[in-house]
Amino acid sequence: MMAQIREVSAEVAMARLLMHQPASDDQKGQPEVEKITIKVGTGKDARHFEVHKDRLCARSEIFRDYLASKPSVTEIDRPDEDPYVFSLVIQYLYRGTLPDVIPLPPFIITVEQKTQLLNYLGRVRKSEYGKPFQRPARELWPEIAEAYAEKVGQPIDLLTIEMNVWGDWYNNLDELKPHFDRLYNNSVTFNGLNHPISNCAHNLRRRMFSFIDTLEEQAERDTNGSTFTRSMKKSTGPSEKEEEEDARSREGRHNLQRLICVSERYRLDSLTAICMDALTQLYKTHHLSPSAPSILYIYSQTSVGSKLRLYVSRSLAHAIMNKSPNDGGIGGVETDWIWDVMKENNELGMDVLAELRGKNGMKVAEAEDADPCEYHWHGEGDICTAKLY
Repeated sequence: MMAQIREVSAEVAMARLLMHQPASDDQKGQPEVEKITIKVGTGKDARHFEVHKDRLCARSEIFRDYLASKPSVTEIDRPDEDPYVFSLVIQYLYRGTLPDVIPLPPFIITVEQKTQLLNYLGRVRKSEYGKPFQRPARELWPEIAEAYAEKVGQPIDLLTIEMNVWGDWYNNLDELKPHFDRLYNNSVTFNGLNHPISNCAHNLRRRMFSFIDTLEEQAERDTNGSTFTRSMKKSTGPSEKEEEEDARSREGRHNLQRLICVSERYRLDSLTAICMDALTQLYKTHHLSPSAPSILYIYSQTSVGSKLRLYVSRSLAHAIMNKSPNDGGIGGVETDWIWDVMKENNELGMDVLAELRGKNGMKVAEAEDADPCEYHWHGEGDICTAKLY
């Protein structure tokens, strides 16, 4: 049945929608998309996330088993989780890509970017995946306007977004993304997750995010290549831009570690995979290893068998066997650092010893050089989830 739905063209799907009669609250042939509320945190900082149950269960083994055993549950309370970190989980559930763990400085939309955006939006509105959203739903399908308005709280369409760009309504490029998130969520709410029009919305959002990211990357390259050269700065010490990049990298690593701890806790295996890939790349790019506070935090938030623990223990084993005190490795005062970390957590000591066992003085490979799939949750021969999303 699923395959048959996917094979229906967008035009056929629109024709069926035109025949839809809004006399009943329940859409004929369109099952209600069940949602569940997840309350995260406590007190004034607590947040409520409304999530489609099928989307949550498709990604998380823990939530799937829990909701299968308690089908009548409509709200889940997670007081010990961090609302910000959980917002990244929700972001992943609906985007299927790496969440925004590294906050990027917003770029003001330039005249050139505005022109490129308008040209691209014009092409998108004429595309097969853009046609269902080229104008407000009340204009495209007046027969279902009342039912659509009742079910979708905040409508959005490509014409409205295009007019917003024309009128300089968006302060920066990132402000466009929530509107494409809303466009997709509205389609899923009204049509269902696997409806052809929702598939168009997914494709549309993915392409627009990619185009916006390209514009931002181009702006960043232009900024780096400006006439303000490094030669005008002192040669000693990092530049202001380098310090800013270091700060963003630290925040990115910190957020990724926290997010992986949560994703492993709920067995969001595909999220763990893409986050582990991003984290190892950050450490490799900046030639860094996990800090003592990071290691202790990771071991306090994860359990035996954790992929994040595996990476940390391998990094520590590599430092012990391969680096000298002169390049930041073990020796002299650094042995005190190792002692302080390991005495706080016996499991860490056992994991490091397991990595060193049988090496007999041989060098240990860097943790980043391992097959990325060693830090993913999937069986031998399975398709890597990080390559699916």
